[in-house]
Amino acid sequence: MLELEFTESALIRRRARVLEQLVEIKAVGVTCAIDDFGTGYSSFSYLQNIPADVIKIDRTFMSGLDRERDRRLVRAMITMAHELNYRVVAESVETQEAYEFLAESACDEIQG
Repeated sequence: MLELEFTESALIRRRARVLEQLVEIKAVGVTCAIDDFGTGYSSFSYLQNIPADVIKIDRTFMSGLDRERDRRLVRAMITMAHELNYRVVAESVETQEAYEFLAESACDEIQG
């Protein structure tokens, strides 16, 4: 029932120690989320090694969903996350249009 969030930049800055802690945290059944995804280093290589369950797409991507290029980027992020077995949460969704786009794109959770 508990989910801890770690910002993308915090995961990178203290990578070795954070990875150790995440393994310990997950061992007791806590879910881990990568917050602010897409705003920091966004290295795909660390996604292979971080034992997280959830990727939270940062709010900065929600404001551009009226542009096709931005919609494609968000859709690609959702697809990539699902292919790596992450749940996806979109943060700061404020319009009906954005909600509908994310729902059609199979985003798992949508936060307003």
